[in-house]
Amino acid sequence: MSTVLDDPDRLDLTGTIQISRSDPERWVRRARISISMGELEQAREDLHIALQLDPDCLEARLELLRVDAQLDRLQEELYDQDPWMAVSVHGPGQGLTGRRRAFFEANVATTCPTIAAVEAIASWVGRQTVLEVGAGRGLWSRLLADRGVEMLTTESPRRLDDLSTWTHVLALEPERAVTALSAEVLLVDAHSGVLPDVLARFRGRAAVVLSTGSTALEEGLAASWSCVQTVRLPSFGERPERLRFFVRRHP
Repeated sequence: MSTVLDDPDRLDLTGTIQISRSDPERWVRRARISISMGELEQAREDLHIALQLDPDCLEARLELLRVDAQLDRLQEELYDQDPWMAVSVHGPGQGLTGRRRAFFEANVATTCPTIAAVEAIASWVGRQTVLEVGAGRGLWSRLLADRGVEMLTTESPRRLDDLSTWTHVLALEPERAVTALSAEVLLVDAHSGVLPDVLARFRGRAAVVLSTGSTALEEGLAASWSCVQTVRLPSFGERPERLRFFVRRHP
C-alpha cells in the first residue's frame, strides 16, 4: 500500500509513487510534464490519481479527455499498420465475453480471423479475384490483400458512412455488388443476413462463408452448393464459428 505524502513526486522504498492527499493539481501538473515528453500512459495514470483525490477537478477531467483522444489516435495508427494487433487485443479471450464480443463486432469485425484461416483462403483462391460483400470495416479483405489476394471489398452505403475502414471499401449494397462487379470467388459473412440473396445472384463458382457451426447453413445451400472444406475460427463462447469453403454444383 502506498504511503500518503504531500509531494506526488516522492517515491517510497519500493519505487511506488506516494499519493498526495491534499493537492490533486500537482498530479495534473505532473501529468502535463509527462504529456510534453510523450509519456501518455503515465500521464493517464497521474490524472486518474488526481480524480481519485478530487472527482470534481475540472483540469484533470479535461486533460484526461485530451490524453484519451491522443491514445485513441495512436491506437488507430498502430492498428492500421498491423491489423493483427487489433485482433489480438480485442478478440476472444478471458473476461467479459459479452462485452468483448460487442466491442469486437462494432470496432473490428463480425467474425474473428486467424492466420491459419487467412492463409487457407489465400491458398484456396490462388490468383482468382475475391469479392467481399457486407465487409464492414474490411478487416478480412485487408488481411487477404496483405497476403497477395486480389480483393474487391464492398459494404452498404448506409453502414459505410459511419465506419473508418482497414482498406478501400466500395459503397454498394450486397445484392448490387454481386451483379455489378466481376469476381470468381465470393466472401460473405453469414451473420450479415444477406447470404441467400447474394449467393442466388452471384455468377462465380466458389464462395467462402464466415458462419456459425450450425448444419442449417449447409442444409440451406445443399441444392446448389457443396461444402468442401471447413476451418475453425475463434469464438466468444456463445456460438461456434467456422470458415466454410463452397463450390457450386453443376446444373
